[in-house]
Amino acid sequence: MAAGIPQEKAVEQLQMYAEMLRSGATILELDYRRAKRELEGTKTINSISALGILHAVAGFEDRSIELFEHALSEFNDIILARNFVF
Repeated sequence: MAAGIPQEKAVEQLQMYAEMLRSGATILELDYRRAKRELEGTKTINSISALGILHAVAGFEDRSIELFEHALSEFNDIILARNFVF
């Protein structure tokens, strides 16, 4: 599977950040900023979910909640809602 396609890469990032959140792993600030900038460039359900979970992994729970709430007001999507309650 090619990771160069934004949608597929967002899925991989979503899975990686979810696992980090589950395990209590942390992320380096430089890695957080790089991933944040990349994910903010696309507006898919998976990239928004990955960004929300990335914020939580980095310790920015308020940003995560705000992002998911805003996204849910724009997109009525069950995947987004499930990732929010993750």
